[in-house]
Amino acid sequence: MRCARCQLENREGRKFCASCGTALPASCDDCGFSNEAGEKYCGGCGRALGADNAVSFDPKRTADPEGDRPPVTVLFCDLVGYTKLSSVLDPEDVHTLLERFFTLVDTIVDRFGGTIDKHIGDAVMALFGAPQARGNDAERAVRAALEIQASIPALASGLPSELAVHIGVATGEVIASSVGSQHHRGYTVTGEAANVAARLLEKAISGETLVSDAVYQATSHVISYEPLGSLALKGVGHPVEAWRLTGTRSSAPEAHALVGRRSELGQVRAMLDACINSSNGTALLIRGEAGIGKTRLMDELQAIAAASGMSSTAGFVLDFGTCAGSRRSAHRGSAGFWGLALRRRRLPNRRFTVAMQDGLLQADDALYLRDLLEMPQPEATQKLYQAMDAAARTYGKERVVAALVKGSADKRPLLVTIEDIHWADPGTLSLLAAVTRATGISRTVLIMTTRLEGDPLDAHWRSLAGGASVVTIDLSPLSPVDAQSIARHFIDVEAFADQCVERAGGNPLFLEQLLRGARDLTDGRLPASIQSVVLARTDLLSVQDRRAIQAASVLGQRFTLPDLRALLQEPHYGCDTLVRNVLLRPTRDGMQFAHAWCATAYTAR
Repeated sequence: MRCARCQLENREGRKFCASCGTALPASCDDCGFSNEAGEKYCGGCGRALGADNAVSFDPKRTADPEGDRPPVTVLFCDLVGYTKLSSVLDPEDVHTLLERFFTLVDTIVDRFGGTIDKHIGDAVMALFGAPQARGNDAERAVRAALEIQASIPALASGLPSELAVHIGVATGEVIASSVGSQHHRGYTVTGEAANVAARLLEKAISGETLVSDAVYQATSHVISYEPLGSLALKGVGHPVEAWRLTGTRSSAPEAHALVGRRSELGQVRAMLDACINSSNGTALLIRGEAGIGKTRLMDELQAIAAASGMSSTAGFVLDFGTCAGSRRSAHRGSAGFWGLALRRRRLPNRRFTVAMQDGLLQADDALYLRDLLEMPQPEATQKLYQAMDAAARTYGKERVVAALVKGSADKRPLLVTIEDIHWADPGTLSLLAAVTRATGISRTVLIMTTRLEGDPLDAHWRSLAGGASVVTIDLSPLSPVDAQSIARHFIDVEAFADQCVERAGGNPLFLEQLLRGARDLTDGRLPASIQSVVLARTDLLSVQDRRAIQAASVLGQRFTLPDLRALLQEPHYGCDTLVRNVLLRPTRDGMQFAHAWCATAYTAR
C-alpha cells in the first residue's frame, strides 16, 4: 500500500503510513477498488464501506486512557514460602503478614510512579506506564523490583522461617481499559506483556527477578543483568529472551565518541578556560527535549574539565524512588551539593566533621549542614532548629552551600553539574540560585540541564540568583550527516539507516532505539521505549491539548490549523502549548508533527 504523501510502500492492513502518519487508501472487500481514507462509498462498485475505512475522531472524547494501546511495563511479585507459613501460623498472623507485605510492595510501587493493578492471593500485579506514561517506566519497574527484594527480609522478623519473593517484569504494547461485567468493572491491561511477566515470575527462583529482553534493552545502561538465553514460556508462542537482574550499574557503560555538538563544546570550553584563568566563573543552562543528548554532552564536559585540571562534583534530580515525596527526592537528587568540598563516598558523620574542621564554616552553620546531609539534629539544638521559620532555614542552607562552593574553588577551579532540574522543587532551586551567586565570586562553573517544556529558571529564579551570569544553550537536533555517523555504528544497510535517520528527526536517543528495534520499524510500529517517551510528554498536557494532539494525528503528519479546529469543533483553539513543548512545529502553510513518527504514536493511543 503506497502512501500518497511520501510514497512509502506500507505492509497490507495498515491504516496509517509508517513513515509520515498519513491515512492510507483502503481496498473494497467486494471489488478491490482502492478508496481514499474517509470515503463512505466504494468508487468501483458503489457499496457502502465499513467503518474501518472512515478515519474519524470524536471531538467530545475526554482523552482519558480507556481503550489505549500504550507500551506498559508489567511487574508480578509473589511471596515465596507463604504456603508453608500459612500452614503453621494462626490465621490472624497470616492475615497480618499479608497486610504488611501488600503495604510494603504497594508503597514502593507508588513511590516509583507505578500503579497497583491487583492483589492475587499472595501476589501483586503492578503497572508502570498506565494509566500515565512517564518516559522511563521500565527503569522505574526494575528499580522498584530491586527495592522490594531488599526490603522483604525485614518482614520475616519473628516468623519461624525466612521470607523472600520472586519477580517477573516484561514490557510491551497492551490494551488498557475497563473490563468486567455490568456488576463489577475495573481498569486493567491485557496483552502479551502481562502474560510474559507472569510466566517469568514462575521461572524465577526465590529472591530472583527475571526480565524480558525489551526491559533489558530499555534499562541496561543503568542496570546490571546476567543473560539466561531463550526460555519457553507457557502460553507464549515463541521463545522469550530473559535476563536475571543483578543490581544497579556501578559505572556507566562505555559511550561512543560524541558526535556533533562542535559549536556547543567550543562555547563551554571557552567558559571553562575563562574560569581557570580568572577569579570568577559562570552558570550555564543546557536545554533540550528528552533524548536530544544532554547527558552525553555533560559527560564530555566533565571529561574536558578533568583534563583541564578542574575538580568536579555531579548531582541529579529524581522524580521517583524516595520515601518522602518529590521534595525529598529533589534534595536527594541534588546530593552533589554537600560533596562540593568533600569526598562524596564518606559517611555523613565523617563529611560533617571534615566540613567543620576545614574552617569553611562557622559553628552556627552546623545546624544547616546537618540538614543538607540529612543527619538528625542533636537533642540540644533540635528544638531551636524546629522553631526557625522556613525562610531562616533556607537562608542558612544557602549560605552553607555558597561557602562550600567558594572554599572548594579557592583551592582548585570547580565544575558543578546538576542534571534534570525540571524535576527540582523550590528548596532545590533556591540552592541552585545560591551556587549561581557563588559563581560570580569564585572560580566555579555551574552547568544545569533541563527539558524545554519544564524549564524552571523563570524571572523569579533569576532574581534569586542575584543577577549572576546565566548562559542558556538550546540543543538542536543533530544534522543528517551527524545522524548518519551514529547510524553507521549500528547497521550497514544504507537504505534502512537512511529511513531511521529520517524518522528520528535528529534525536540521538530515538535514532539509537529505532536502529536497535529494526523489526518493530519494518512492521511499522515504534519501539516501546520511544512511544513511552512520547506519551509521557502528552500525559502532562491539559485535556484540551491531549484531544488536540490526538485529533492532529488523524489529520496526518502535516495539517492546517482550520482543519484541526473544525475536527475539534473549537473555532478558537491555538497550538501554542504544543509548539512550545516541541510536539508540533509551524510550517509555511500550517503545522506538522515535530517528528515523522509522532502521528503514529498518538493515533495508537
